[in-house]
Amino acid sequence: MYIHVFELLIRLKGNYMWPVMWSGIFSDNGPILANAELADELGVVMGTSHYEPCCRAGEEYKNLLGKDFIYGDAWNFRTNEQSITKFWEDGLKRSGKFDNVIIVGMRGEADTAIAGDDTFAENIQLLRDVLTTQNRLIKEYINEDIIIEAEHFISQKNGTNSSCKVIEGYGKTLSEIKSYPVINVYDDINEASYVEYDFILNEGGKWSFDFYQNLSNPAFMNNKLQFVVEVNGKIIIHDVVDSKTFAVRDTKQLWNNDVTNEIRISTVNFECKMGLNTFKFYLVTPNIVLEKIIIRPENYKLPESYSWST
Repeated sequence: MYIHVFELLIRLKGNYMWPVMWSGIFSDNGPILANAELADELGVVMGTSHYEPCCRAGEEYKNLLGKDFIYGDAWNFRTNEQSITKFWEDGLKRSGKFDNVIIVGMRGEADTAIAGDDTFAENIQLLRDVLTTQNRLIKEYINEDIIIEAEHFISQKNGTNSSCKVIEGYGKTLSEIKSYPVINVYDDINEASYVEYDFILNEGGKWSFDFYQNLSNPAFMNNKLQFVVEVNGKIIIHDVVDSKTFAVRDTKQLWNNDVTNEIRISTVNFECKMGLNTFKFYLVTPNIVLEKIIIRPENYKLPESYSWST
């Protein structure tokens, strides 16, 4: 188990690791998936080395070779394409539900040159075929999501007597966006401050936008805490809390869960298109403090680690 390694990593304020490629199989030595499950629980993003694609350790292929080996008898995409593809597919099925950096491409076995006497042009075509196959598998077995830190907007617009400001060193993501001064309420979004973001999707459809916010309470006695999102021209007004029932310290309300989790997440759903999309986030009431945005397919449940830091 990697518990002590992960503890050290977190104490050093890290959250990414890939194990040494010669001596172990991270996803099988847990035993089985215990290592990967622990990493996901602690919010550690896992990767593999430069020659270990699709969440499969290099040692896996070598160690699995034998009489009943289901992945063929050669680490060669030209002569053993179907079995190698199955090898990558099973790796994504096994580990794709966790938070990983997925390596693509292909080297020779044990990080050697690609076997054979192919020409340079033939090797280029081979890698194109490998990447096409891997991208198809990733699209099929890994849910696509986009993470945007709030401060990484492409443009911003000041409102009437207000402006958006980035607050450094604050909150879980160490930067947040807030509108100042914290006294203005806007019924007309054309008068409110906003920040604008671009994102690209491989396919259109229904997508969920999770807005991670600091635990601010409504600024006024009417309990109004609201933001507005505009995606490709469509506008949705979102009430962060129910102004009629919201009460601080009421354990029956979401406020209690937000405090326990140290984050507040508001979700808004939109129909998006394939290719370039644009959305604007309007700060129409005081005390909206935005940390980050996650854009995901509507029915995709994020790993538990996404509820926490970056």
